[in-house]
Amino acid sequence: MENVAAVCCGGGVDGSEACVMRLSKLVYVLGSVFGVFFLSASIRAETIRVGDTVQITLKAVPASERVKVDGCYKVGDGGNIQMPLINVKIRVAGRKPKDVERSIEAAFKKAKIYRAPNVSLQIVQGGCVYTDRVLSVGGYVRKPGRVRFREGMTLLEAIQKAGDRTTFASKYVYLIRKDKKTGKQIKYKFNIGEPKHQALKVYPNDTIDVLQRWTLE
Repeated sequence: MENVAAVCCGGGVDGSEACVMRLSKLVYVLGSVFGVFFLSASIRAETIRVGDTVQITLKAVPASERVKVDGCYKVGDGGNIQMPLINVKIRVAGRKPKDVERSIEAAFKKAKIYRAPNVSLQIVQGGCVYTDRVLSVGGYVRKPGRVRFREGMTLLEAIQKAGDRTTFASKYVYLIRKDKKTGKQIKYKFNIGEPKHQALKVYPNDTIDVLQRWTLE
């Protein structure tokens, strides 16, 4: 400590006691500054900001339902993310992940989609498939989950992107889409064996459910 004091004070060790006191004050001040810096960084890390990417995982529901929601969401300029199925905007910017989790759960309950959903949200960096240009394909397909949308995609192409139908799949599928006027989810039934139904256009946030085949088909 004497050597440090001598260097900091620009002199010898004589009178180093006063110098050590000044050095201790300097260390205290620097410690306080860095402490505030790291605390601020911690607070920022816990608070969602515009431009962040958040990963949402839906729990306490069947796997076939999780694939409709699980994924990454980009926080838009307005500070919101839009949830699939209910197409409701959730305010996230400036809020902590735990608070947003509760808001998403409440939104699904209010829409009567799930009774007791358990939502987990994390702020992530890269490596995600964003939900704004995808649609969900579930039921009796080989790779249920999200499918990346492209302009002009058809119902048949979307199913093929999900690995195509399994051996036990029906020729009938449900296409679930939000009605623009009423805001309600409308379920349409199509026969994927018919060319006119195969060629139907699909859009982002659509949900396709391939049904199980029955012996009478």
